[in-house]
Order: sequence, then structure tokens, then C-alpha cells
Amino acid sequence: MTDSNKPRILEAYLALLARHPLGEITMHAVAEEAGVSLSTLRRAYSSEHALFDAYAEKVDCAVLDRTADLDLNRPAKDRLFDVLMTRIGVLAEGKAAVKSLLSAAAQDPALAVHFGGVSAREQSWMLVAARIDVRGAAAANLAQALVLVFGRTVQTFLKDDSDDLAATRAVLARELDVGAKWMQDLSQAG
Repeated sequence: MTDSNKPRILEAYLALLARHPLGEITMHAVAEEAGVSLSTLRRAYSSEHALFDAYAEKVDCAVLDRTADLDLNRPAKDRLFDVLMTRIGVLAEGKAAVKSLLSAAAQDPALAVHFGGVSAREQSWMLVAARIDVRGAAAANLAQALVLVFGRTVQTFLKDDSDDLAATRAVLARELDVGAKWMQDLSQAG
């Protein structure tokens, strides 16, 4: 199998997610949509979770590429805001698929647990993109806090059909303020 099949398969998966609830999408349907055999699909992606993980990686890489020239003279919170809004912009390109994935996770605890682990990894990369250098337990705690911040922001984003995403921007700014205060209180307590 060539790597050229992977992007086509992933795009087919996302196209199906945009049209159907996750629970209605079979691996056979993904292979058919991509125009590949089941064995080609299996070699490319061993499971539905692997397809989701590939989508998460694709989003991460797009954000990392789009924020490569981030202004390091700006405060860390502002850089993080820019990075997370860039992530929203990337997710907007497949908003229907994102809605389908989150709806499925809300109904499937095992899928929600998997998404939680992936989300923590995604937010760790968003910290890297924002040039916020934390390591160890502090990095893990900050990534988990960002999972909550970004999760709340995404809930607003999914309902925000405005061109400027003003409601989404406002929620993200508020959530980052609350998160910054929480992290400050936590560091002072320790």
C-alpha cells in the first residue's frame, strides 16, 4: 500500500461523517467512499479510532503550520488564544464532521474516553504551537485544563454561524481568563 491512499481514505471518512452519524458509518462504507479495497483500508487504518486519530493529527499539523510565525513578543495567553482560534478555523473546514464525532462521543463512553486521551495530546501540541514551554506534571495539568477550555469553546463554535465567530472568540477569551486564574491559584497553593 502506498501512503497516497491514506489522505483519500481519511477524506472519505470525513465526508461520510459530514453526511451521517458516526454510528451509521461502517468500515465497508469508508472503503467504498474512498474507492479502495477493505484490505487497503485495513493496512492504512487498523480501526475507526485510528481514523479519528489521523484526523486529530491532521488538525494538529495544520495548526502547527499556520502558527509557525507566531509573534513571540505577545503574552503567552494571547499566543494561546491565537493558536486555539487557528484550531477553530481548521475545525471549521469540517464542522459537520466535528459535530458528528462529538455527538457520537456524548453517547458512547468508550469513545469519549478515547477522545479524552486524544484531546489531551492535541492540547499538549497547542501549548507547543503557542511556545509555552512547560514539562512534566505541569504540562499534563495545563493540557488537561485546556481540554476543558477548548471543549467549552467548541460547544459554542458548533452553534456559532457568524462570519467573525464573535461568540466563539468571547467564550475562548473568558475560558482562558478563568483557566489562567485557576492555574495561578493552584501554583500559589502548592
